[in-house]
Amino acid sequence: MSTSAQLSIEDRVSIMELLARYARCLDSGDLDGYVNTFAPDGVLFGNHVGHGQIREYVGQVIQRRSADPSRRMHFVGFPVIEGNAQHVTVHSYLLWLQLGAESPVSAAAEYVDECIKLNGRWVFKTRAITRLAGRD
Repeated sequence: MSTSAQLSIEDRVSIMELLARYARCLDSGDLDGYVNTFAPDGVLFGNHVGHGQIREYVGQVIQRRSADPSRRMHFVGFPVIEGNAQHVTVHSYLLWLQLGAESPVSAAAEYVDECIKLNGRWVFKTRAITRLAGRD
């Protein structure tokens, strides 16, 4: 990874907003917003390549979630961001919160992302997840 252009505070804030926007779009059922967090050739979880495949997969996820009365929300922790002004690797942790539950944390995971700046905006190039605890 080139270190020719240092990562600015504005870039770091934009990348943190990207992580939050991803979770918010999924939790609110905003499929277009979700897909637009990825580069056109982005890869979600190693299996879904490009906007079309991501849209198809996540559309099914959103449908399943909307039919489930026990709604879960995403809580993403502070990320570690390493890279330069065009490409970064981001490590963050995720908790799924079960709304209305006495013990609300239902699962935990770790994200490892490759993000790129595309037309002045940060997007996911790849997003990988590793389940750490809990149920699907």
